[in-house]
Amino acid sequence: MKDVTALVLSLGEDYTSRAIAGVRRQTLPVAEIIVVRGISPFHRALNGGAARVRTEFFIQVDADMILDDTCVAQLRGCVSDRVGMVLGRLRDPLLGPIEAIKLFRTECFENVQLSDCVSSETEFNDDIVHQGWMMIYALKYSGDTTSGWHTFGEHRPDYTARYTFYKFTREGAKARYRKDGLWNIFYRLKNSRHKAALMAVIAVAHGVFAKVTGDMHGEIEDSEEFQFVERFLTSSHNDDISLIERKDLLHLDLRNTFKRSLGLGTLLRRHHAAATFKKLLRQLHQESSIVSWVALVGLCHGLFSDEYREADAEEAFSLLTAILPQIVCKFLHEMPSKLRQSTI
Repeated sequence: MKDVTALVLSLGEDYTSRAIAGVRRQTLPVAEIIVVRGISPFHRALNGGAARVRTEFFIQVDADMILDDTCVAQLRGCVSDRVGMVLGRLRDPLLGPIEAIKLFRTECFENVQLSDCVSSETEFNDDIVHQGWMMIYALKYSGDTTSGWHTFGEHRPDYTARYTFYKFTREGAKARYRKDGLWNIFYRLKNSRHKAALMAVIAVAHGVFAKVTGDMHGEIEDSEEFQFVERFLTSSHNDDISLIERKDLLHLDLRNTFKRSLGLGTLLRRHHAAATFKKLLRQLHQESSIVSWVALVGLCHGLFSDEYREADAEEAFSLLTAILPQIVCKFLHEMPSKLRQSTI
C-alpha cells in the first residue's frame, strides 16, 4: 500500500516542475503529490501542507530539490515504531553535503506545529522528541568526514547574488539562535570554489547580528543592504588602502580585534575599497585561529554601517560572545594536533 505523500513547497520558482518530476521518478511511488504554492513564511506553508496529508507519512520536497530515484524508498525503509522523522543529506554545489531531505510521520503534526521563530525546524524537532518520537538519520557512512555520507538527491537553487545574500543572512541568524552550526558554515564556505561563496560569507557574518525573532523563510524583497553589497563587490573603483594587513587585526584580544575589524569594514565601505576588502578576507580565511575568525566576522559586519559607533560595536560583540564557546570547541576539535598546540 502506498503510504507516503510528497509535499512540494513552492514560492513560484521556475524549477518547481523539476522537483515534481523527481518525485514522479521514484522507485517507490508516492500516494499523492500535494503542491503548496505561494504561502510564506515557511512554518505556515509546512503546517498547512501537513494538514492536507491523508497518508501515514509524507516527504517534504522544496522546489529547489531534485530527489534521487530511490530517495523515498530508502527513507521509508528507515521507519520503525516511534520514529517521527527520518533525515537524509543532499548534495549542494556551494556547501557540499547538507541537511536535509525529511520524511515525517504525519501523526507528529497532530499535537505539534512549527512555530513562528527564527529556527522553527529546531523547535519542532525538540517538540516531537519531547512527545516521545525519535529522529534518525538515514546514512551509509563510509569515511571520516561528511563527504563520505550517503546523499539522497540534490539541493540545486539558482545561487544568484540575491538568493545567496538572503539565504545566508537567514543561516547566520539561525545559527546564532541555535548557538550551533556557525563554524561549520564558515568552514565549508572557506573551502568552496563556488562563485557565490564570497557573498555567502558576508551574508552569514551579517546574519549573526540580525535583530529578528520570527520565521525568515519566504518571499523576499530587495533591501538597501543587499543592493549596497552587490554594488560594492562589483565595483571597479581603484582603492589605495592596500597597506592594511591582517597582522594589524590579529595582535589584540578578541573584543578589540572584533571592534577594530568592524571599524575597518566601515572604512572600506566609505571608500568603496572592494579590492582591499577582498584581499583582507582572503588573508583572514588563510589563518587558522579564533582571532582571525572573529576579525573576519567583524570585517564583514562592518560593511553594513555608514560610520563606526562604539556602542553599536559593543552590542554586536556581546551578541557574538553568546556563540563563541561553541565556536572555540568546534575549532579545537577539528584542528590538527600540531596546529592546535601552536595556536593555544
